[in-house]
Amino acid sequence: MERGDALDAFFTAAGLGAGAPEFVGTPERVAELLASFAPRPVRPPTICATTVRAPVVVSGLQFHSLCVHPLLPFFGTVAVGYVPRERMVGFGSVPRLVADLSRRLQLQERRGQQSLAELVAWVDPESAVVAIRARHLCMEMRGAEAQGEVFTLAVHGAPDATLLAEVRQRPPG
Repeated sequence: MERGDALDAFFTAAGLGAGAPEFVGTPERVAELLASFAPRPVRPPTICATTVRAPVVVSGLQFHSLCVHPLLPFFGTVAVGYVPRERMVGFGSVPRLVADLSRRLQLQERRGQQSLAELVAWVDPESAVVAIRARHLCMEMRGAEAQGEVFTLAVHGAPDATLLAEVRQRPPG
């Protein structure tokens, strides 16, 4: 059975409008959307040598993902900060990391831990943090039916106050 046919059978069984003219092609589009969230490898970073020991923060990185529990979107911003030892990651590698880990069925908490683990493996920083602020449509459309933000923080080492303050700031806009 093709994946579009399987979804069409599901939609029909659930009474979700199968057979309506505007529904033509929907199962195939949904199947294509879900397939786009199959995990793919994290692209390799650009690594540079450094003697700087000051916090480096890349923030305001927008993302969207699908929550693995109800298959509903969550979206928001990510800030990645760290204090380098001898290596630093190229700034463009951080948005690629955010994108690569977001395009999969995901949990916000796991997403932050995965980003942190990649960063630590790449540059072995003195300390690092990944802050994620997101809206979850599973919280808004079902369950609590309330709008709000979820903030998670993944931490490596003992980050200084400046680094923590930078990643906790709300991005402009």
